[in-house]
Amino acid sequence: NREQNNTLRIQQSFIDSLKETLKLLKDRTSKLETLEQRIRMASEKKAVLPFLDIRDGLIRGLKAAKAAAATRRLFVRPPRGIEGIVEGYEMALRRFGRALTYVGITPVTALDQPFDPATMRAVGQGSDPQKEAGIVIEEQVCGFVRQDEIIRTAEVIVNK
Repeated sequence: NREQNNTLRIQQSFIDSLKETLKLLKDRTSKLETLEQRIRMASEKKAVLPFLDIRDGLIRGLKAAKAAAATRRLFVRPPRGIEGIVEGYEMALRRFGRALTYVGITPVTALDQPFDPATMRAVGQGSDPQKEAGIVIEEQVCGFVRQDEIIRTAEVIVNK
C-alpha cells in the first residue's frame, strides 16, 4: 500500500510537471507568434514605403500631364500623344491602388476632413472662407494606414 501511494504521488508529481511544462510551452509559442507577426508587419511596412514615394511621383506626373493636355491656346497645341500618357499614369495609379488594397493598406481620407494629428501632419496653413477652421483644404502627400497601424502620415494644409 505504501509503495502504491508513493508511486501514485510520483506519477501525480510527474503529471503536474508535464502540465506546467505544457503551459509554459503554450505561453512561449504565443509570444513567438506575436513576435513573428510584429516582425512581419514591420518588414512589410519597410518594404512598402519606397513604393509609396513612387506612387507620389506618378501622381505628380499625372498632374503635369493633365496640365500639359489642358494647354490650348491660339498657336499652342498640347503635345501629341499626351492623352495616352495621361491614361498610362491613371492605369499605373489604379494598379498601385489595387496592390496596396491587396496587402490591406488604404489611403487616409484627409481632404475636407477635420485635422487628425494621429494620421496627418500639418505642413502649412491656408485660408478658405468657405470652410471652418481646422479643416484640411489641401493634401500634399497622401497618408496610408493598415488597420490601426499608420504606415505614413498625410501631409496637409489646414484652414485657419
